[in-house]
Amino acid sequence: FYANLGGNYRINVEAEKRRFLAASDTAIAKVYVNVFLKVQNPSILIGTVGEANLFVGPVGDLYAIAADWLYDPQILKFKSIKEGTIFSNNGNISTTIQYSDKGGRVISGLTRTDERAGGINNFCNEPVMSLGFIGKKEGGCKISLDNVGLIDSYGIPMAIHICAVDTQL
Repeated sequence: FYANLGGNYRINVEAEKRRFLAASDTAIAKVYVNVFLKVQNPSILIGTVGEANLFVGPVGDLYAIAADWLYDPQILKFKSIKEGTIFSNNGNISTTIQYSDKGGRVISGLTRTDERAGGINNFCNEPVMSLGFIGKKEGGCKISLDNVGLIDSYGIPMAIHICAVDTQL
């Protein structure tokens, strides 16, 4: 069971083997999960697709993630979103991804849908989500994150630290 005593900590008592919770609060210290963006190729031609990847980790028991991706709609056009294979365990676990493009802000969410599968453990090896953008005109464009949230398989929010929030594409 979990006891939330109103502070920045959580007491975790389990009768079974202790699970790895890199993003949990403990009675001693708060542990943060790093969230960051990377682009494969920071230079794209007009009319071609570039990709921005969202990484999290190290993290244990990650079940769902939500993030808003901010970009300049004068320079880039949102094309696609895809989940990394780590969330679905290479297609073996059902997931759902949802998004909405608001012209300069893509609101995205990804979750596992099989509660029995639990969450994922990730050490920043693979992207959790990727967005594809088409170059519309010359210029540089920063892609940044806003409203990022991570949830474990018990529905408890995880503490995050956003690193390298602005990525140039």
